Amino acid sequence: MERQPPPDVLEAAGSTGSPTQQLGSHVWLVTASDRRFVLRQCVDDCPMWVHPFLRAATGRFPIPAPIDAFGGQSFIADPVAGTWEAVSYLPGREIGFDDQPSLHSVGAFLAAFHEVSLSIGRDHRPRPDGIPLRRLADAVDWDGAPVTMGSARGVEDLRDLLERWHHDVARSNYDQLATCVVHGDPTTFNVLAGGHPRRPTALIDFELADVEPPIADVAFCLWRSGRPHQSAAYLDRGRVRDFVRGYESVRPLTDEERAALPMLLRGRGLQMLVKRTQRRVADVGPIDEVRWLEDHNDDLVHLLAHT
Repeated sequence: MERQPPPDVLEAAGSTGSPTQQLGSHVWLVTASDRRFVLRQCVDDCPMWVHPFLRAATGRFPIPAPIDAFGGQSFIADPVAGTWEAVSYLPGREIGFDDQPSLHSVGAFLAAFHEVSLSIGRDHRPRPDGIPLRRLADAVDWDGAPVTMGSARGVEDLRDLLERWHHDVARSNYDQLATCVVHGDPTTFNVLAGGHPRRPTALIDFELADVEPPIADVAFCLWRSGRPHQSAAYLDRGRVRDFVRGYESVRPLTDEERAALPMLLRGRGLQMLVKRTQRRVADVGPIDEVRWLEDHNDDLVHLLAHT
């Protein structure tokens, strides 16, 4: 049985009594005043930060446009129901682990988005509630870490992984790379596709958007979409190669970006663990892929150097 958004939120959006269709666990397609839009419950106040960027990029790339459904605003912060946003509906079906469209085309699609984001301007401040890769260790809730990691030994493992990560970042040129607004989670589950043959048509769900170098977004995609299937704790060389080749068909990578990518893949997994410590959630799942990435770092460096 489909859930419904809270009545107060629907009323604020002018859609009381109108049909709704649940698109995801916290996402609905609603109708109000003869227009359809997506109504999403957000984990924090991200819309206040990301909607100005979406407005600037709308029309230049197929992304959701903020809809002023709440009395002239595109989001509402309700003390009981939480934060909700209204954005335009974009047709298409998520790619997930489908064979088509190819990862090559998805890589090119993400690179085209980065070109637009870089051209809009680089003066965006980092998201207030975000956890940028540069400050992972500072963002750990060490009181919550035993819950996440499951034991004192697990907490020490997290400390060691973060220490090695920050050592590698300090040795790299990551801080010198140009930044822009990145999607934050541009996996094939947030890229829609349509047509015959299928091709990427939209990039959706900017709930994790932040300011990072574009190469971080490549890592954020490959962390999940570079696997051969969802339960895998390793990356498939062919999938990584196809995605990066597609990306470079639009936006060639520098040597510094190529060198940073394996490190940033580990950073994504550590970022997920850090967030879990803040929520005090018992879930150490990402650590297996982080360890695999450490063990295969040289292989990935070689692969990317010859892609």
